[in-house]
Amino acid sequence: MTDALIRQMPGAGISEAVSTAPVAANTRSTHTCYAGGEFEDGLNKTCFYDCPTGRAAAAVSAAAMCPMTIQQ
Repeated sequence: MTDALIRQMPGAGISEAVSTAPVAANTRSTHTCYAGGEFEDGLNKTCFYDCPTGRAAAAVSAAAMCPMTIQQ
């Protein structure tokens, strides 16, 4: 294993891989989400997006167009 130690769990008889690689603080990846629909309700519009992590929504004015993509 790369950058890992194997440690024996006491009493359990199982091995566990423990990473020794440095962990960067505040590592957050962004994903591009693509327009998947919209719903208009009065003066507001809810834009729906299909993301790799699931569905997302954004509210805009009913007169505005939904962005084709968003970053999440």
